Amino acid sequence: MTTQGPLHTDVNRYRYGDINPVDTKPIDTAVVILKGDLVFRDAADSDKYKSSQSIVGIAGAGPATLAAAQELFHDTFLGPASHRSRVGDVLPIVCGTSGVYEYECASATFNMGDLVGIAVDPVTPANIDRQRVIGVATPNLAIGRVVKDYTANTTTVLVEIMSTLYNGGAQAAA
Repeated sequence: MTTQGPLHTDVNRYRYGDINPVDTKPIDTAVVILKGDLVFRDAADSDKYKSSQSIVGIAGAGPATLAAAQELFHDTFLGPASHRSRVGDVLPIVCGTSGVYEYECASATFNMGDLVGIAVDPVTPANIDRQRVIGVATPNLAIGRVVKDYTANTTTVLVEIMSTLYNGGAQAAA
């Protein structure tokens, strides 16, 4: 499995805040997870922990739409990987379940509190990117909230991670 460009090789995306780290169960030997990857538990594959990139084939073998992929990912989202798991590795990895992380995004403006979810790979739009986010409209598609206002277009955004598996995910305001 290859990485998706030079910016996607073991990037420390953590910026500040309590990450509430958790250990996964051992990672499958065929699964590649890079530091900074957004990680979920794949219920369709014996609850293996995988990178968001593993939700592939939008409108193909996988979810029919980006929103369907975002919802599937949200439902079992754990958090950003704190270190890597290469092919052949079998040890558990540590993931942050909260804290502020900086992720790439398509050029856009954001307001503090905006929701973000996983995004497509700009090189292969039929696939999900392992370390990119996009604004979403509803909490059931989100992995976190933007923590500051971006009044000019930005290609990176600070996101408060909200693990669904650990703390219930991004909740709507009451």
